[in-house]
Formats: sequence, structure tokens, C-alpha cells
Amino acid sequence: MIMDGKEELVLVVTDDHDISADLVIEELNQRGVRLARLDPWLPGVPATVRLGPDGTVTGMIGDVRLEDVTAVWWRRPTPFVSHLADPMAAQWCMDEHKRGLAAALWALEARWLNHPAANLACTKPAQLVAASQVGLRVADTMITNVPAAAIAFAAEEPTVTKAFHGSPNAVGDSSVMPLVWTRKADPAEIDDGVRLTGHAFQRRVRAVADIRMTVVGRRHFTAIAPTLALDWRSTDIPASFSALDSGAIPDGILYSVLDLMGHFGLGYGALDFGMDAEGRWTFYELNANGEFGFIQYPTGLSVAQAIADELTGRGRLTPTRNPAHGQFWRMGRM
Repeated sequence: MIMDGKEELVLVVTDDHDISADLVIEELNQRGVRLARLDPWLPGVPATVRLGPDGTVTGMIGDVRLEDVTAVWWRRPTPFVSHLADPMAAQWCMDEHKRGLAAALWALEARWLNHPAANLACTKPAQLVAASQVGLRVADTMITNVPAAAIAFAAEEPTVTKAFHGSPNAVGDSSVMPLVWTRKADPAEIDDGVRLTGHAFQRRVRAVADIRMTVVGRRHFTAIAPTLALDWRSTDIPASFSALDSGAIPDGILYSVLDLMGHFGLGYGALDFGMDAEGRWTFYELNANGEFGFIQYPTGLSVAQAIADELTGRGRLTPTRNPAHGQFWRMGRM
């Protein structure tokens, strides 16, 4: 198939254990789409990128010719790690890699889902501000490294504390990355450990249901489950999700969600909400690279098919360029 004047090649950038990527690759294979799966920063993967005076990006990473790539699905490649003994030299090598080889790959003119720059911009503090600005309900939140401030905030109303990122990075040869669950913030238990880094404290939402809305282009796939814990990831609740009909979504939510996606230049996102007994939805967070297999399997929602549509230019709204270049969105075909 010819796309944008050249034969279509979809590049899936992820590790070998990505089940969500497997679902999309299976769908692309069924459609006969030419694709390559690449984990570019593993030790021993050769990479040479040339940035031409005419603005072209050419070269090879592994067996992939960059000039052939028409779309990139940036999932979860293995992070680049330097094994130099000197920690300062190792950190310098990692920084040089991110600003050099990785950034050169990110300069590719292709359909991106999502471009790494968009993913990086979508931090939790930025999400909460933007979500409020587009009309979504958000919970009052404090970010602090001052124990007294955290104690005073938590003493006012029921409060939870949560991590900005789901888990710490693996250390050394460890492949186990324990998740940090959302948990109750008891003022009596807040201590000087708060001084070590920034902490997020947020008013507790009295939720009766947890909602995961997966957005691909302009399509949404929404699932609901009863609230059984402060953090549904700590339970078996993923198996309890069922599809939620669009008619059950409160007025204005979908428009606000699409505005939020557009604000960050995202073509894919997994949004979490809590619904209270009055049916009000409170926005928790937007994971720009969230998993969807645990939703697709029990509900039958066709997320993988929608992602394949976007990567092959058949979606309703396709990210086409590095957001730094502007003109990030293009209306595509159904």
C-alpha cells in the first residue's frame, strides 16, 4: 500500500513483552500492513541517523530504514542505560543519548501515536490545570515537600496521596518495579519523609464507580467498574470492567476530553475518572501511553483496531508531525 507517496511501513517502538502492542501488531498483520517492531536502545542495536540540509531524516536503527517509515507507534522501548562504572560519566552518556540518537529518531516526519514530546508534556500537574480549563471536574490538589503544609492540608478534609509516576525505575539488574498505590493520607502518619521529594496530596473522591476512557483519535472506548478500593490497580477489579454506552456519559464530558487531548497534542490516551453517587465524574489523570488490553479483553471494545486505523491513516483524526513543527493534527479517512 502506498501512503504519502511511499510504501507504507508502520514502526512499533516497544519492548518484547508488550501485550498491548501484540494486539495491534496482530491487527496490522491481518490487514497485510508492512510493519517493523523495534526496541532501539537495547545493547548492541546499531543506530546511524543522518539529518540532511534539506530537513530529511535518513539512516538505520537496527534493520529499519528510517526513510521508509510512514507511521510510528511509540509505546514502551527499553530505556537506554549506560553501564560505565563512573556514575557521572554514565549519566552524561544517557543524557547525550536522549538529546542525540533518541531526539534524531523523534525528528522523523511521520504519523505519530503519540510523539514522545507530547507524552513528556502531559505531566500530572499540567493535566489537572488543563482538565479544569476545558471544563472537567478535578479534585483540589497540593504538591509539596513541606511536612507541615501536607499535614495541614490533609487535616482539613479526607485526603489521599499518590505518585506522579506509577513506579520507580528498575535498579541494576532488577526487572521488578513495584507500583506505588494511591493511599489514604493520615495527618498523624505524615513525617519528615515528605522532605525527600515532591509529594501529591489530593482530596478524596467519594466514588462509587471507576471509569477508564480510552481515546484513539476522535473515538472513545469507555468502561466502568464498581469502586472497591482507593486504587483499582491494587485489586482484581480490571476483570470487573464492562463497556459503558455513550448515552450514559454526562453531557459535555466527551467534548472536554477531546479538548484535553488536543491541548497536549495526543492521538491516544487513557483517562481515569471517579463517579460519585450523584453521577458526577471527577477527572483523576490522563495516561498518554496507558495499557488497554485489560479493557479490551473483558469488554470486547475494539481499541486495537482503532489504533491500527490511526497508524495507517484511516482514523478520523491522525497525528502527523512532531508537535514542535506545528500542524500536528490532520483529518484522516474513516
